[in-house]
Amino acid sequence: MVHIIMNIFYTAIMLAAVCVRSATIPIRQRSEMQYSSSSSAMGMQSDEVYDPYMGVEEDTRKLVDNSMSMQHTDDNTDEKSTYDISYEYCDSNALPAEETSISSLDRDKFYKLCPGLHEHEDGTIAPLGQPRCGDNSNYSFMLQRPAKEPVGGDKLLIELSGGGACWDKLSCAFQGAFLTFPIWFDQLVGSSCGNMGDGMLLCDRKVGNTDFSEYTTILIPYCTQDIHSGDNPNSSYGVQHVGAHNLYRTLQWMYTNFPDPESIFITGCSAGATPLPVVYDLINTHYDLKGENAVNIDVIADSPVFLTPANFLENYMPNWNVGTLMERIGFDFEAYQYDEEFPDAVLDHVLQRGKKTDDIGYVSHDADAISLYYYKMMSEGLGGLFGRERELSWMNQDMHKIGSQQSRRQVSPGLHARRRLDEIEDKWKNEMNSSMTEIMNEHSSFETFAMEGDGHCSFGLNVPLEYEGFEEWLTSLLDPIDVKDGNNDTFPMANGNTTTDTTAVLPTTNENDLTTDLPLDTNNAGQKVSSIFAFMIALVFFLFSNRLLMTHTTS
Repeated sequence: MVHIIMNIFYTAIMLAAVCVRSATIPIRQRSEMQYSSSSSAMGMQSDEVYDPYMGVEEDTRKLVDNSMSMQHTDDNTDEKSTYDISYEYCDSNALPAEETSISSLDRDKFYKLCPGLHEHEDGTIAPLGQPRCGDNSNYSFMLQRPAKEPVGGDKLLIELSGGGACWDKLSCAFQGAFLTFPIWFDQLVGSSCGNMGDGMLLCDRKVGNTDFSEYTTILIPYCTQDIHSGDNPNSSYGVQHVGAHNLYRTLQWMYTNFPDPESIFITGCSAGATPLPVVYDLINTHYDLKGENAVNIDVIADSPVFLTPANFLENYMPNWNVGTLMERIGFDFEAYQYDEEFPDAVLDHVLQRGKKTDDIGYVSHDADAISLYYYKMMSEGLGGLFGRERELSWMNQDMHKIGSQQSRRQVSPGLHARRRLDEIEDKWKNEMNSSMTEIMNEHSSFETFAMEGDGHCSFGLNVPLEYEGFEEWLTSLLDPIDVKDGNNDTFPMANGNTTTDTTAVLPTTNENDLTTDLPLDTNNAGQKVSSIFAFMIALVFFLFSNRLLMTHTTS
């Protein structure tokens, strides 16, 4: 019953998002709004207009105002290429990224920086040179310099936001509200980490000896529904899956403005956590090839959607064209693109190439309804979520096993739907355990933290930081006592205890224990819950949580 209601609930949230999209402000209109909320956060009167260019050189201001085309040299680590860059696809409250230096920006204030369109002289788009959102609206990243000068050198905090995924016409219709630039990031313009309050952003926290208020914060919004990894601006269903373009051009700006950072911390939630091994490899390889001093890089992936079923790999992931990004980290994409070992192979590849002094950590609940939702959708598609035919097929198979006409009359569709969800959850747990255990045994620089109960992630590691034992675990990664020697180290588990055995982090289930000898569900009340009622609950929840977030960012 609980599984069915949860399935309806999360599906209804997706439906609610489609309805909410119709009420969102068009991107062009939104870009001309007066940012009174940001102004209020800075102590300005509500009728004053915040100027994002305040204190910025006049020549930089003109670049956006006049959509000038500039020439820029792109640092690809192994080659130099010069492109024409134009800023016609930038919001009016954004600065032109490639022509804005970090030294020109005030401290303790968020700016919105827009990477330009990169073109060759013949007008063709440069590789990964078309940063956009999925609905063709404008992409920007957010940046704040620390309030105080960092001790010992530049320190960078990079966070990739999450927000689901889509891969065909139907799934992208469900996720349509998340294919445009997230409006709440605009509320950060002119504000600061400290103004958010309650440690909402990681840049307002101190963990162990690591003071993130000394870090330059780079927030990478998510609006392409391709786990920040796509290189397909021309999908057959009209969505621009160009997350790799947005990511790559943001990193290019970072490389230019921070040629020799002391340390980098990378994190992300859900779809923002999933590509973090690739992001780590891109950054680590760049600074290694530059020949600068070794940069310490640590990664925490919060609730990544790690597993990729064969159905998704074969039928849907090609719509994203992630191969471009995989090639840039030297991964043999052709060998694994249809193999369910694909995520394991990528992580293993990255860990083999990474520095032993760097750590990559995965954080997850031992039950995660959001991850399970996408795992089921990737396994069977939206038809698997709603398909009556498939449910009847399961029911008939079980009828055959049960045998009697009496049992046939008593079995309800809810029982079989629950049974199927249980099977999927058990498979998810077993495969996650298998993958995590194998990777931990092979790589001392990979660690995990499992939280008991059902949950997902939020922004700024807010969820795990509220969990007992996590801050100590994170501190052990950020402030290691000894350099890893290649052997399996002890590490805290979810309950705060340590173990010397590298074992699975989620409760395991023996697939052989799955039988048809379950209590028959003769009470169909759960199946009679009105879909309209569930939808309205989800809609109210969605709007209320959105309102809370907006209120939080403007208070």
